[in-house]
Amino acid sequence: MSDSAADEPEPAAEPRAEPDAAPIPADAAAHPLRTALLLLAAFGTGILVALQSRINGQLGAELGDGVLAALISFGSGFVILVVASIFWRPGRVGIGRVVTAVRTRSIPWWFVVGGAAARSSSSRSRWWSGWSASRSSRSASSPGRP
Repeated sequence: MSDSAADEPEPAAEPRAEPDAAPIPADAAAHPLRTALLLLAAFGTGILVALQSRINGQLGAELGDGVLAALISFGSGFVILVVASIFWRPGRVGIGRVVTAVRTRSIPWWFVVGGAAARSSSSRSRWWSGWSASRSSRSASSPGRP
């Protein structure tokens, strides 16, 4: 048996066109300084998120209680957001719209509760990391304790 298909030369591959690079949005091209500042702000925000995580972990280790550290961290954040919402007009307008929507039942109350629960799930993950860090530091300092 001969493989006649194997003896045939393969057809020449068509040249593949390299995809063009994504075009720069007109707004970014028109305002390169603004784009650079926004990129710098995004980078700085990423650094601050990592720094907050480190500070919260250290606070939990210093206090010896991850739950208390999470309460302090998120409680202070809540106070800052409430104060900012009082003085920032779009914040006041947004809170008023949510309250009005719940009162008129144009959105169910459990949408608001769901949003708060989603926020608290972030708190739980941070609480868990603080709790596990405080347990490991306690068990290292007193090996006889579980």
